[in-house]
Amino acid sequence: MSHEPTYQDLHAAMLEYDEPVDRVDFETGRLRPSFSLDASVGFVVANRSKRSLRLQADVRNLTDRLTVINFAGLFSGTALASPRSIAARLRADF
Repeated sequence: MSHEPTYQDLHAAMLEYDEPVDRVDFETGRLRPSFSLDASVGFVVANRSKRSLRLQADVRNLTDRLTVINFAGLFSGTALASPRSIAARLRADF
């Protein structure tokens, strides 16, 4: 069962999601390849006999690029990759 998008559907999507719509191949119903750049750094703050303190920081979608990650998939939904997000973690072992 295939849903053929109408001109109004495509025009509305292009107005709302200009860049990601360019990566959709409507003829095949597939997405063109894309990428996401993530970074992570961590280090040991303190390390004494049985005690240690570690710090880690992660950045996901570093370029903050709006990306379609699923288009008319198994559950017929379109998902967008999350925007740039930053997380930090502090771990203490004792």
